[in-house]
Amino acid sequence: MFMGLMNEILKQFLNKCCVAYFNDVLVFSNSLEAHTHHLLEIFETFRQHKLYLNLSKCEFAMGVVSFLGFKISAASVSADPRKVTSIVEWSTPVIHGYI
Repeated sequence: MFMGLMNEILKQFLNKCCVAYFNDVLVFSNSLEAHTHHLLEIFETFRQHKLYLNLSKCEFAMGVVSFLGFKISAASVSADPRKVTSIVEWSTPVIHGYI
């Protein structure tokens, strides 16, 4: 339900300057000026729908971001090394029922 709400609210921006997964929203732009413009438009849209951001969870104008288990930059998308490490360090199942 919430995902549908976010898709409806952000539909004019989705895949143009943002992607959303539940309450995680990533805004992307080609320049700082465009990024500022996109953010202001999205903030205004959230305000109109009475949605509020937790500033302590926000990051702005980042060159590289972690999003949904990936490290994303203008040059590449790769698995987040922290996520890979946690998977590699899983213990091997020893009881047949755990496999």
